[in-house]
Amino acid sequence: MSVFVENKGCLLLLDLDNFKNVNDTLGHIYGDNVLVDISNIFKDIETIYDGLRFYRMAGDEFIAIYKFTDYTKIEELVNEIKDRVSDFAINKGLNISTSIGIALYPRDGQSIEHLLMKADMAMYEAKENGKNTYVYFDTKMQEAVKEKTYIENKLIDALKTNNFQILYQPIYDIKTGEVVSFEALLRIKDSNISPAKFIPIAEKSNLIVDIGNWVIENVLSQIREWLNRGINVKPVSINISVKQFLDGTFLDLIKEYLDENNIYRDLIQLEITESLLLEKNEHTIQKLKTIKDLGIKLILDDFGTGYSSLSYLTYIPVDRVKLDKSLNDRFVNKYNIETIKNIIGLIKSLDLTVTAEGIETMEQVEILRQIGCDYVQGYVFSKPLIAEGCIDLLKN
Repeated sequence: MSVFVENKGCLLLLDLDNFKNVNDTLGHIYGDNVLVDISNIFKDIETIYDGLRFYRMAGDEFIAIYKFTDYTKIEELVNEIKDRVSDFAINKGLNISTSIGIALYPRDGQSIEHLLMKADMAMYEAKENGKNTYVYFDTKMQEAVKEKTYIENKLIDALKTNNFQILYQPIYDIKTGEVVSFEALLRIKDSNISPAKFIPIAEKSNLIVDIGNWVIENVLSQIREWLNRGINVKPVSINISVKQFLDGTFLDLIKEYLDENNIYRDLIQLEITESLLLEKNEHTIQKLKTIKDLGIKLILDDFGTGYSSLSYLTYIPVDRVKLDKSLNDRFVNKYNIETIKNIIGLIKSLDLTVTAEGIETMEQVEILRQIGCDYVQGYVFSKPLIAEGCIDLLKN
């Protein structure tokens, strides 16, 4: 039987953003005291709104059940919660806020269990939207959760059954047309799930670490096979996720796989993204320097998406910058040639080389050649190839 009976109602699921950092840095006793203070804030809010009750769930999650007569009161309530928690956090010098998922009765469910499930989906959507916000459940979220679960299961199965495949896309010297390296690109065998869908899902779970390690192991094994066949092997670049890079075993695994396959360090390159560099973290910089000291080249991937700043390039020890397809699509044309020319010029002034990826027309190639780009990658020259296709390409 519903607690709302005849009334309109809603269930709010509240999660304290970044609360784990409080426990990790200030201790669990301090964290427990913060939760008591937050609970007292919620008790105070209960006195303002008729028909409102808060309940503590596990950890840093709370639910609120609210029987209301006017839908505008929901907006008023969630803003009250957000503001009160934010004021408390500021006074305590804490970096915490509140993400809230909202499920409506009777629209989204007839029972607490159903409403809680829907509010949970909405709360995670609020976190995806940048935290410290609220989101109402809608049916599209349910479909998204089903798809996410399906893809996660496909990834788990691919790890267990070795059902991944690595393709290799050639990268060309723009002046000579020579193949200078390849980028290793992961696919799921017998599946039309694109990397654009499955990589973000893997990154949001710990699957990305195991998947990333699988890629490193199999790329190095493939390089060893090519060497054994007398192929003039070109370096292969491997994409490294933030979680994989920060994993404590990452460096040891790289060394182990290189030694196991007896491969020179200059035959692999690691591609990192700017999201790794959002904070000028000394530990991150030192780890990058250690990789460089091993003789492995570093490439800054996806330059031109989201976080891009030339200031990163003054302190990170990379060898090359890869201009993202979105940047090239926008600026590599006769109307915006000065913009891309200036970007490439600034990068090269820091003694770095430049690769333009996602290049699809010879017009783009010619513009990039004129303005000093070093390397190009894209369907204009070659789609990603199976390993045997790389041999045919190198022989020809």
